[in-house]
Formats: sequence, structure tokens, C-alpha cells
Amino acid sequence: DLKRILAALKAVSLEPKDLALVLLTHGHSNHVGCVAELKRRGASLIALHAGDAPLARSGRNGILNSLRSSKEEGQSNFNNPGTVFIGAGADFDLTPEFRVSTNFNHLWFENTSSLQALRMEGSIPKDIGFDLSVATIWRPKATQNIVGRLSAAVLLPGKGFKDLFDNKKKNDAYVSILANVIVSF
Repeated sequence: DLKRILAALKAVSLEPKDLALVLLTHGHSNHVGCVAELKRRGASLIALHAGDAPLARSGRNGILNSLRSSKEEGQSNFNNPGTVFIGAGADFDLTPEFRVSTNFNHLWFENTSSLQALRMEGSIPKDIGFDLSVATIWRPKATQNIVGRLSAAVLLPGKGFKDLFDNKKKNDAYVSILANVIVSF
């Protein structure tokens, strides 16, 4: 178990961060769990048979943290990093039938420690980025019976977002466009 491994390392004046390689001879959930904790505590490389990799990555005691709730407790096993934003928006009624809405928001994580543990990274910047959006709303009869909406939003990613998500196309922005019509009687 982990306590015995840590005690054995301490007996020879070592810590998990001093381990250059941890070799698993076979996959077993208890072994993988200890290795996951050694990795969290700074061990460099973990080697195991390719057939045991799925267990090591996502098993009950896997190397990667799970965002699923515990089956026994029904509680999440992570802390939400919390999203904070400051924004401004405005609605412009151009006619009784036509409205334009705009929003400008700056988003960031309140605390990235859970993301750092999840990704096994030492530092993740808090800045998510800027969210800009515009929507047009058309009510042809000036009632709520028929409402058409066309909206567009763009996320200008910050350092935290870029650190968490690979962008193989090297896009500088993420764009979303939505159109819908609601008819009610």
C-alpha cells in the first residue's frame, strides 16, 4: 500500500519526486492507485504494459482523476474551479418588431487547483478569455406568438483556456452561430 511505499522511500532518504521511473509489472487496481498517488506527488515516468493502460488511466484508482461522482457516496470527487465573469450588455429596440442585444464578458477561473490536479500540471492561468455576442430578435406581429432569433458569439481565448485545450488549427477565436424560430398558439 501507499503508506509502506512512502515509508520505504523515506527509509532511504527519497521522496516520490526523486523517482525517475515507476515500473508496474502487471495491472491491478490497488497498484495503479498507488502509482497514481506517486505521480501526483512528483514521480516522473510510469511504465506498464499497453494492455493495462485503460485501467491505469481511468480505473477506480486510475492515474487520471475522474470528474464522475463516487458510486458509494454520490458526491463529486473534485472541486469546481468556479467561473467568474464581469460583463456588460445592452438591448436596443430598433422597432416594436426588431431588437438587437449585445453582450461583452470577461471570464476567469476563481481557483485552478482542481484543474491542476486533474491535468497534473503545476500551473494553469486563470484567464478563460473574452466572450462577445450579438443577437437579433424579430417578432413580425409584435407579439410572442412568432419569434425569430439569430445570434452569434465569439470566444477570444485567454491563457487559461489555451493551456487547457489544444488548438491544432491555431484559431485565434471560437465562433458559434445559432438561428431559431419559436411559433406558439
